[in-house]
Amino acid sequence: MLLRASKTDPGFYLYPLDRAALQAVYGRLEPGDGIYAIYTELDDWDARSIHVRATQGSEGVFGVRLQNGLPQPWAIGTAPFFNLVENTRLGGTAAWDGRLVGLTPGAEAVAGDAGMTVDLSTLNGMLNFTNMEHWASDAPPGAVGSGAVWGDGNLSYAVNIQGNVFTQTGGDEGLITGAFFGRAHEAMGGTLRRRDLGAAFGGER
Repeated sequence: MLLRASKTDPGFYLYPLDRAALQAVYGRLEPGDGIYAIYTELDDWDARSIHVRATQGSEGVFGVRLQNGLPQPWAIGTAPFFNLVENTRLGGTAAWDGRLVGLTPGAEAVAGDAGMTVDLSTLNGMLNFTNMEHWASDAPPGAVGSGAVWGDGNLSYAVNIQGNVFTQTGGDEGLITGAFFGRAHEAMGGTLRRRDLGAAFGGER
C-alpha cells in the first residue's frame, strides 16, 4: 500500500494493533479454532520487527517492515503540482532510475536496481528490477555485488499511469502500486508485493 498520511488525515494508515489482529486472523488462525489452537498458533508471536529503508534524493523515502513473517512495504514522497500528462517539460519517453529494497518472509534482505521508462504519448511504460541479490536471514543488505543472486536476478512489469499513480498491467508475478513524487515528477516510488518478497523502490529522473 502506498501511504499518504498527514497529521490531520491519516488516510490509509493501519495502527500496529490493527495490523497484528488482521495478520493473526487471516494469516495464522483458521475458522473455528478453539482456545488451545489460538494459543499454539500465536505462541511464538513476536513484538520485534525488522526494517530496511532507503531515500531517493530529497523527494521520496521507501522501505519495508517485517514482523512475524509478514513484509509490509511502504513508500512516501511529496506530491507533484500537476498530473504527469500535463508536464510540459517532458516529451517522448521519460526514465527514472534508482533502487529496490525488500525483505522475504524468512527475513532475508533483498536489493537491486530499479528503472522505469514511460511513453508519454500513451502513458504506458515498463518497470524493471535488475541485479537483484539477497543476504542471510536477519543480516542487513551489504554492498552491491556482495550478496547471492535472488531468483534469476530480474523482475519486469508493464505499467500504466493514471494521473500520478501507476499500476502494473502485465509481467511477472506480484502486485505493483506506485506514484510520482516531486513538484515536476522528479522521482517515482512504490511497492511490490509477492508471496516470496515484500519490497519498496524509488528512482529519480
